[in-house]
Amino acid sequence: MTRAWIGLTAAALTCGACAEKPEVDQIVQAGMINRPAHAVRACLGRPNQSRAIDGTQIWTYWIGKVRYDAWPLPPPGSPDFVRHASCNVVVVLTQGRVSQVYYTGPAGDHLGIGERCEFPVAACVDP
Repeated sequence: MTRAWIGLTAAALTCGACAEKPEVDQIVQAGMINRPAHAVRACLGRPNQSRAIDGTQIWTYWIGKVRYDAWPLPPPGSPDFVRHASCNVVVVLTQGRVSQVYYTGPAGDHLGIGERCEFPVAACVDP
C-alpha cells in the first residue's frame, strides 16, 4: 500500500509539472537558435541597437517585461536585489545565424535573482 501511495504521489507531481507552459527562455533556446538574421528581423523588427565585432552581429531589442518568480527575493540592499520593470533581449548572430540569446536590464546590467525577461517570442518560432 505504501509503495502504491508513493507511486501515485510521484506521478501526480510529475504530471503537474507537465501541465505548466514552457518558459519564454525554453521556447527561445529551442526555436531561435540557428535562425537566419532575416527571420529575426521579420519577427522582432529592426533592433534598437546593433554592433559588429569581428563578423559577429549583436542586436539589442528593448521589448521585454520582467516577471518575478523566485521567492524569497534577496534582501533589499544586497547586490542581488535588482528590480527592473523592463529588460533587453540581446540576439547574437554568428555567420548570419542566431548563436545566442540573453537578457539584460535596461541599462545593460544583469537581471537580479528571480527576474525573468519575457517578450513576444511566439512570432519568432515555428508553431
